[in-house]
Amino acid sequence: MGNREKIREGYCQMVDEWVGRGWEPWLLTFTYKQLDGSPAIVISRMKSEIERTFASVTTRVVRRPNSPSQFKNLPIWICSPDYPVYKRDKGSFRDNAVNDGLHFHGVGLMPPVSRMTESLEDHIDNYQTMYSGAHRDLFRVHVQAIEDEVAEVAGYALKGIENPRINPDDVLILPRTRSEMR
Repeated sequence: MGNREKIREGYCQMVDEWVGRGWEPWLLTFTYKQLDGSPAIVISRMKSEIERTFASVTTRVVRRPNSPSQFKNLPIWICSPDYPVYKRDKGSFRDNAVNDGLHFHGVGLMPPVSRMTESLEDHIDNYQTMYSGAHRDLFRVHVQAIEDEVAEVAGYALKGIENPRINPDDVLILPRTRSEMR
């Protein structure tokens, strides 16, 4: 097993453990408008949009997300850049053509106790225009509940880690620790 596979397996195991503690798992997909710049700049802009989305969702989960005492109650998102893989059903031309198909997949873990009164999927659907739209680089956020085979779905979401076109350092883990934010 190579290093990339071990990294992916470690994330999947971590997700499985959190779900065992009562956290709700969600499959996250972030697609973007056409972004200009080098691959590093494009990925940086994509990650910024995910961070902005996460920050907004977090304020609906806990009252004071920046409080050290709330850190253990924050959602956890593990997101990886990804490219489409060949499929018999080719899917949307737009999704495969924009940014050469580059997008982000992730696993969102929502804590057992939350101020959010609706599911993450319903929240994102209800406020899609706040997270994406004409004034954003983000084209769409899609959220789907992971109901079975959590580790397998997490493996699918993080499959980009094993792609040699992807730098494993581009995996985005949120929330960031306080030392990373300085």
